[in-house]
Amino acid sequence: MVCSGRKVRRVQGLKRKRLWSKEGPECQPEDCAGRDQGAVQERRWTALRERQRWGPLAMGTAPRPTLDPSHHRVDGLQGGTVSLRVLIGSFQRVAQIEWKFRPPAGPTLAIADVTNGKLERPNPGDRFGQRLETAGEATLRIAELELEDGGVYTARVRLASAVVQEHSFNCTVHRPVPEPQIRHRVTSQTAEGCNVTLQCLPPAQGGSSVSWGSGIPPSILEGRSDWYRLSAEGTDLHLSWGPGSSSSTFTCLLSSPVEQKAASLDLLSICQSAEPLPDPRIRAQLVSKTTEGCNVTLQCLAPGPGSFNISWESGKFQLGALQEGSERHRLSAEGPDLRLSWRFPSSDATFTCLVSNPVDQKKASLDLASICQSEGACRCLSWVRVAMLVGLLGQILTVASLDILERTGREQNGAAAGAMA
Repeated sequence: MVCSGRKVRRVQGLKRKRLWSKEGPECQPEDCAGRDQGAVQERRWTALRERQRWGPLAMGTAPRPTLDPSHHRVDGLQGGTVSLRVLIGSFQRVAQIEWKFRPPAGPTLAIADVTNGKLERPNPGDRFGQRLETAGEATLRIAELELEDGGVYTARVRLASAVVQEHSFNCTVHRPVPEPQIRHRVTSQTAEGCNVTLQCLPPAQGGSSVSWGSGIPPSILEGRSDWYRLSAEGTDLHLSWGPGSSSSTFTCLLSSPVEQKAASLDLLSICQSAEPLPDPRIRAQLVSKTTEGCNVTLQCLAPGPGSFNISWESGKFQLGALQEGSERHRLSAEGPDLRLSWRFPSSDATFTCLVSNPVDQKKASLDLASICQSEGACRCLSWVRVAMLVGLLGQILTVASLDILERTGREQNGAAAGAMA
């Protein structure tokens, strides 16, 4: 009996030792007592933090919103879909979610009521129409996003345990990122390479960030180095490139929080041998003219073989960024034709055509005021000539009529004298 009792006490001691070893390294019971109390205290603090995060536990009290609502930032693409997901603990069950929308300007709208996973719309005729749907019991999905959908969405969640939570989503809807364009300008060229500036044309409406990369796939370029330098805005990349460089491909990346577009250029196609360019000339075609100004098409003619770039300038401004068209300027797709709606008086009357290749650049200018005014002067001169011709014809007819009357009178007088004789 004594032996069996020792065995029982020994087994119990081993069990207690294993229990203590789960909490940490092996220790004696009197040493682990303080650690057990610390573990209990830690579990209490964890429960308190969870309680503050998810709201007060229901113990006969009325439901009330949590004092620390969850805030989320959501980015969506115009025409795309965005999902607003409420994070609920796995041990909790949702009874009802009320969704509201507060635009940047205007009143707050109740847009959806989800009860037991079923979506109900308080006002189906509002601006969201049929674009709202649920994905699970705690996710609201908005399809065919519009720019006006940006704002703050609030979800008031009532759990089955009578706990109420509030979650807010700050949603921003971004425009689609357009395809970037790269314009190049060679400043110098030698047999060892060339110095070139690459310019990435961002969209006119903004909202996109510009960055540059080198190689395939692109490695982002930042700041400056001994062979490249970025402008302060990041749109221009100045390069000192040679055939022995590690990469000849450079990529412009336009990006927003939800989308990214890229355009690449191979410097091998730019830093190569080219011939000097002949002088270009500008051909003007007057389309229409009024007292306020004239509509005219200017065509840049660059004779000679080889490839070259054509661009237009007005005063100190480059018109390349206006390829999509503006109120008074419109470029053709290839760039040689410039359609203008010019008005009197205008400070920008001189337009310049620039023709360039990697080793040369030539230009030709034209004063539009001289064309429109000379055309008007020619028209005025034409009217004066017509008036003079009409007056001269009138004088000739008058003289001829008088001569005819005089001859008729003499003949009648001669006939009367013969009859009297």
